[in-house]
Amino acid sequence: MIQAHGDLARLGGLLKLWLSEHEDHGAPAIEVRSVLHQIEAMLPEARTKILGIKVG
Repeated sequence: MIQAHGDLARLGGLLKLWLSEHEDHGAPAIEVRSVLHQIEAMLPEARTKILGIKVG
């Protein structure tokens, strides 16, 4: 579960980096929102799978 949380944090960091590096390129807001919605849509499934992992 800690690994999954770390992966989500890295994903957020990569998105932030991408946005800051493409600041002058004018990344369309609709494109950014689309990516964020896709990530948001995957979270419940990821959470369910994480909680279903049996340790030990």
